[in-house]
Parts: sequence; structure tokens; C-alpha cells
Amino acid sequence: MTKQLTVAIPCYNRPKKLDKILNVLLKEDTSTFSILISDDSTDNGVKELVGKYIVNHENITYKKNIVNLGFSKNVSELYKLTQTKYVWFLCDDDSVFPGCVSSIIDEINKYKPSV
Repeated sequence: MTKQLTVAIPCYNRPKKLDKILNVLLKEDTSTFSILISDDSTDNGVKELVGKYIVNHENITYKKNIVNLGFSKNVSELYKLTQTKYVWFLCDDDSVFPGCVSSIIDEINKYKPSV
């Protein structure tokens, strides 16, 4: 199955909050979406957390920025790196709920939005 959606997450020093997001997202059918993380953190907390997930989940792509891009440029970087038609942008401190990705994929398949 071709991945339709990228969940794009800019990060900055909040590994515990990102962990909550990843725990929810990775319980879904990961064949339909990718997770893309762009990290502006000043330490390696996010990198270490994501490293634990990448071992078992091939749909995660992680990029550690060499310099702090700031929020706007970090978001722009995520859009440049996305390889799917659709992007769901999340902040690393957002809350997500079980079934959120499958609901979005269902709506994409139903309405086939152009934007």
C-alpha cells in the first residue's frame, strides 16, 4: 500500500510530549502514513527517544538540525522533506487520539481533496 499521509512534527526539547504522540500514532496501521520529525532541540533527548522507536518502525524519518532553524524554518523544512501527497502538521506538544490517522485517511479517500 502506498503511503498517503505524512505526519510532520517539528520538535524542540519536549521528548516526553513527543513520546505520547508517537505512542498513539504507532498503534495505527503504519502502512498508510509516515512520520517525519525535524528536531531543533538543544540536547539529545528527542534524538534518543526517536532512536528507540525507529528500531521497530520503518515509517519514521528523523532529522536533527545542525543549527536551530526556529519554528517557521523548521516547519518549512518538514514540508520540503515530505514525500506524500498529504501532510498533517503537528506540534510536539499537541494531543492526538486513537484512530486519528485512520479517520484522516478515510476522509482523504472519501473526498480526495486537492489542498
